[in-house]
Amino acid sequence: EDKFSFVLANLAYAAAYSNQKDLAKQLTELAQYYNEKSLKASPKNVLYWKTKAKNEYVFYQADVDQQKIKRGITALVQAQQLAPTDVKIPYSEALFYSLLYDNEKAEKQQEKYQQLSLTEVNKAIALKPDMRDAYFLKAQLLKKYKLNKEAKTVFEFILDNFDPQDAEVKKELQDL
Repeated sequence: EDKFSFVLANLAYAAAYSNQKDLAKQLTELAQYYNEKSLKASPKNVLYWKTKAKNEYVFYQADVDQQKIKRGITALVQAQQLAPTDVKIPYSEALFYSLLYDNEKAEKQQEKYQQLSLTEVNKAIALKPDMRDAYFLKAQLLKKYKLNKEAKTVFEFILDNFDPQDAEVKKELQDL
């Protein structure tokens, strides 16, 4: 049911993308139903909470409703309580806060989301210091927030400590 829920969420996105609003709504409701059913049956299963977060992200992509990202963050917080050393949870939270930043108009709230995204990506790095993707996300976030000097430092760290031939990082450095 958990996996089925995620498949339904993706089908809902495809229906929304194809302008089939009624079908998208039905598939969304089914995806939510099966995810909630899984969570009721096993509320301490971290994978089900992560599925809830992934589903909310997929639903968000269909209509850019920030409430979906906020529900995804709530699910990730619950997952983090169950699995505090799972590096993908703070990594995902950083992405979610970055999305909230993108759609926020109020400067103070934008600053809050910026800080939260950087805090979460730093948690991911602290949990797994050899996770190149966490450093890359941090550098991209810093670049996004116009903290180019800090971004450059992190991109160079990736080249020095992971792969000096990393083409993706080299391209990012050129674009700074």
